[in-house]
Amino acid sequence: MIIAANFFDSNTFALARNLTGFFVVVFWLATAFWVYKDARRRIDDPWLVAMAAVLGLVPPFVGPIVYLFLRPPDSIEERRDRELAPSKTASPSAISAARSVAARSKPRTSCARSARRG
Repeated sequence: MIIAANFFDSNTFALARNLTGFFVVVFWLATAFWVYKDARRRIDDPWLVAMAAVLGLVPPFVGPIVYLFLRPPDSIEERRDRELAPSKTASPSAISAARSVAARSKPRTSCARSARRG
């Protein structure tokens, strides 16, 4: 019994306890940050993104698990790609219109940069 009492009063135990607490807090904040980043990728509404971030923070380690069950299955980019993708029954004019919309939505290089290349 004396060994156990001395161990819990030692500096080694205090260091192990403090390091464990530090890594638990870091992991908790990392999971909350992941929930926030994933919510921004999947949800359009900024209020819902904020609520998802709060859900990731407030009940530690339970919030991210709840978010995993409640999050939308597709990201915003995947939904937009699906909307722009031509269907098998689409006419050729609808396919070319979807391609032109997709081409216009891509970022273009500036005139100065393209002039330097040419």
